[in-house]
Amino acid sequence: MTISKSIKLVILLLSLCFAAISFTGCKKADKLGCTNAAAINYNAEADTDDGSCKLKVFGCTDPTATNYNALANTSNGTCTFVVVLDREALIGSYSTTGNINCPVTGSFTPPETTFVIAISSIATNKIRITYVGVSLTCTVSGTGFTIDNQTVDNYTYTGNGSVVGNALNVTINEFDGSIPETCVYTLIGTRQ
Repeated sequence: MTISKSIKLVILLLSLCFAAISFTGCKKADKLGCTNAAAINYNAEADTDDGSCKLKVFGCTDPTATNYNALANTSNGTCTFVVVLDREALIGSYSTTGNINCPVTGSFTPPETTFVIAISSIATNKIRITYVGVSLTCTVSGTGFTIDNQTVDNYTYTGNGSVVGNALNVTINEFDGSIPETCVYTLIGTRQ
């Protein structure tokens, strides 16, 4: 073989190597990820699915709920909870202060007064509250209560309240049809 043929062969081999390197170097690397647009972990930049897609499973995602779904990864707002009637925790006497707002007869701040919560014999979810001589039946839900709509001495009462720890918060709506006006009692208190 002559030198010129040898040089041509070397140049040809180098050219082929260079071409092979150039073509493999231009190949775009695969971007792995979830390519399913319906999945919660969809990756718009991925061009090769890596099997990691997680489809939305709707259900209750709160583990404290009665209908918790361990397979759910997207809440659908259907969680339900057991409400524990804790009326015994409400029972007691409370020293209260607050405001009484009456749109017609005026507003005032009553002196510190005792507010009493006692068990009612009507039902297991009922209590009796007594404030300034008026005794009202209430329905208990957890540590809160709703004053049942009732009329006592020509006044109609509604409202609600709660006890958290030893702290009482209550709103009493007292409708006087003879004026007519609704006075709103907003009271806070602590267990005595």
